[in-house]
Amino acid sequence: MSDVFKALAAPARRAILDELHDRNGQTLFELCTRLTMKHGLGLSRQAVSHHLDVLESAGLVATKR
Repeated sequence: MSDVFKALAAPARRAILDELHDRNGQTLFELCTRLTMKHGLGLSRQAVSHHLDVLESAGLVATKR
C-alpha cells in the first residue's frame, strides 16, 4: 500500500494518470506531448518512462511495448 502512496506523491505521476484516464492506450510520444501542452510539464521521454515504471510497480498502470 505504501508503494501506491509513494507513486501518487509526485505531481507529474498524477498528471500522467489523469492523461491516461482521459485517453487510454497512448504512445510515449503522445503522452509526452499531452503532458507538455495540457499541464506545462516539459518532461523528457526518459523521465516519463521512469514515472510509468514507478506507476506500474505500484500496480496503477499496465504498459506494453
